[in-house]
Amino acid sequence: MRTALALLLAAAAAFANAPCDIIDPSLCVFPFPNDYFRPVGPSGVALTNYSNITWPLDADGKIFDVSNGWNGVNGFSPAQAAITYLPNASLSGTPNLPRLWNMETSLLATSVTALINAETGERVAHWVEADHSSDEWDAADPSKNKRAFMAWPAARLNGSTRYVFAVGPVAALGGGFVQPSPAFRAMRAGASFPGIEPERQAHFEKDIFPLAEAAGLSRGSLTIAWDFTTASDATWTHNMLSMRDQALALVGDNAAYSITSKTPTPRPGVAMEVDGFITVPWFLSSISPDIGTHIVIGSDGKPELQGYNDVPFKLIIPTSVANGSKPATAQYYGHGLFGSASELTNQYLDTEADENGWVMIGVNWIGLCSEDIISDAYMVANDLSLFGFIQARLHQAQTNALLAHRMLFTSLAADPILAVNGQPVLSKASPRRYYGNSLGGIMGSVFMSLSTDTTHGVLGVPGGPFGILLPRSKDFAALFDIIRLRYDNSLARISMMSAIQEQFTYLEPGGYVNHLWKDPLPNTPQHSVLIHYGQGDAQVNWVAAEWLGRSIGGMRAFDGTMRVRNCTLFGFEFVDNSAKLNGTDGGLMQGYYFDVPAENIPLENLPCASATDTHGKTRRTAHAMEQTRVFFEQDVIYNPCGGACHEQP
Repeated sequence: MRTALALLLAAAAAFANAPCDIIDPSLCVFPFPNDYFRPVGPSGVALTNYSNITWPLDADGKIFDVSNGWNGVNGFSPAQAAITYLPNASLSGTPNLPRLWNMETSLLATSVTALINAETGERVAHWVEADHSSDEWDAADPSKNKRAFMAWPAARLNGSTRYVFAVGPVAALGGGFVQPSPAFRAMRAGASFPGIEPERQAHFEKDIFPLAEAAGLSRGSLTIAWDFTTASDATWTHNMLSMRDQALALVGDNAAYSITSKTPTPRPGVAMEVDGFITVPWFLSSISPDIGTHIVIGSDGKPELQGYNDVPFKLIIPTSVANGSKPATAQYYGHGLFGSASELTNQYLDTEADENGWVMIGVNWIGLCSEDIISDAYMVANDLSLFGFIQARLHQAQTNALLAHRMLFTSLAADPILAVNGQPVLSKASPRRYYGNSLGGIMGSVFMSLSTDTTHGVLGVPGGPFGILLPRSKDFAALFDIIRLRYDNSLARISMMSAIQEQFTYLEPGGYVNHLWKDPLPNTPQHSVLIHYGQGDAQVNWVAAEWLGRSIGGMRAFDGTMRVRNCTLFGFEFVDNSAKLNGTDGGLMQGYYFDVPAENIPLENLPCASATDTHGKTRRTAHAMEQTRVFFEQDVIYNPCGGACHEQP
């Protein structure tokens, strides 16, 4: 009791506001994201400032330690859901509520919800869903299963921008409407209420209620409304860009490496499999996957070099390049979740590499590779506030990958193993491409936003952000089970997903993909990508793939592209199935059908059925391989299916 009181008093002293926002009394951190947790400090700058009781305590009463990199940020993730709890809400009974299958209705004045750009007053496309991620866990005790009300932006939001989220009348189960909380009802009426400061009421009167009304939601109809401000784009990209630029300046075209093994003709289509180490600049406090690992920041505010480290790589030289029958392409390959660069030994990659002349190299996505499994699970089981060590290692992983790709056509290219008749098969003039699947598609979108060496990439079965992806993926079921044991109600669990999303944004699609093509990062070219995704994928859901495509901006889709469960495929430019597109002019989404029954593809935030999982099928279809080849070789995007890509189950 004394400990809880001491925490409360300390939090109150540190905050301009009380530690909880009482307009949603269901959970201290709700509604979220919320400028209530971004007060203006003594310097006049608004920064995130949570207390150690803002986020839920776990089952043992352990705090979520906000000193581990959560405070002091100039805003919230632009890839975050607006989340609150509306008791007994009936989404299906509420007309004019924008859902996953008709999110374009969120732009209409008749929409029950409005996500509003406060600078322009314009509505922003979004969809609303109830959290179903705890349904199975709480089935025996429905009182624990309080489904959060979540509104996902259809695409990444702008950086450094204030948004208002407003909810009008929502039907209640059993009839009538969900009632506002007492605090919000008082604010709506302009009446005083204990715990509501006059300054906050004035803020709602000036900056929230008028915007909601201008968007078509009358003040008296509001169930809840609040505002939040996204962090600057530099918040998410600053450290990674600095690490990239420092590493390239230190290593450039002269990466040091050593070869530890050479295996001739290990498999059909492969002339040589090579293992070795590349020496890379290291910016982390630890080499091993310790949960306290962080990026070391110097006095200049930039990541600081800690020395050099040898990182393993794998290289595949196809037979067609070794015998001189195909010109070589310098291809970087990104592996899947908790895997390793050894994924390069998959047979379908051997076939593609041989047919297309791909000399392929890869390193591990440290942070989410095989060597991280134990430390990642330990963190989830013990202290989610230490999640930042994963994003720190992912920063180093991208640095390693960018350097390994450059090494392939510079210093390594001069090695005799990459020569035919005494002549190097790769040089700085060689074509350079990126290809990755699953996590390699997800992290590949970041790689393609950062790369200064390639402009063309294929992202196989990717998605983003992780906040959309994780509850919809069977791959995270075991980690969810751990979280469910630590947090005994569904609202607390989904709030932890929001917390994780805030950290993931530092190095996942939500922080970067708006810079992939339309607005390149400093000293970085425009990039074009193909996104291949499949109906019924139980590991990286199509919802996350489509969000990724919309967030890149300017993405196209053929008229015949798959519409999963008859959703509208909102936000893409449709082109004729017979069109041949310039491969440097943006990118394209291509979906693949596998005749998965509709009942195996939930529209809620749940995974598709494992029994009909298509995750590994899309990349192996002849159509996907052919579209990739033409894009990489001819700089042309065309529809290899002539219409819908309807594949064999």
